[in-house]
Amino acid sequence: MQAACGVDDPDRPTPSWYAAPPVEALPLAGEDYLRHILSPEQLALRRVAVRDSHRFPELGRRYLEVTAGGRDRTFAGYLDRWAGREGWTVRDKGAAAQTFAGLLKSRPLDEAVLGLRNPSSDDIVAAARSAAANMLTLLSAGDL
Repeated sequence: MQAACGVDDPDRPTPSWYAAPPVEALPLAGEDYLRHILSPEQLALRRVAVRDSHRFPELGRRYLEVTAGGRDRTFAGYLDRWAGREGWTVRDKGAAAQTFAGLLKSRPLDEAVLGLRNPSSDDIVAAARSAAANMLTLLSAGDL
């Protein structure tokens, strides 16, 4: 998921998956997000934020604002676009965005941050598809 969509931030383009129906968009959004957070630059930034945020709380707040805030706004906008068409009831779109991110990050990010393993492109696609399927199940069940 890109940091923000063109609607929220005119300097950033709307993600390519944004207009696609959920069954197509969520796996693509997941792949985009995982490729971004698993890039060497983002892993290094995350390591610094985790290492130093307890001493510099503003660093942690800013890191979350920039990384998660844009992602959450983009996903919330996507849910606004599709919830009615899909018959979803989403009580908290921010929490839904965080849930999807959590489903995506659960294993590949931990392994990469700890230097245990860099996920392959196939691993990223598989993780994105699995997270998207789980997210669609949660959205359909109205559990968000």
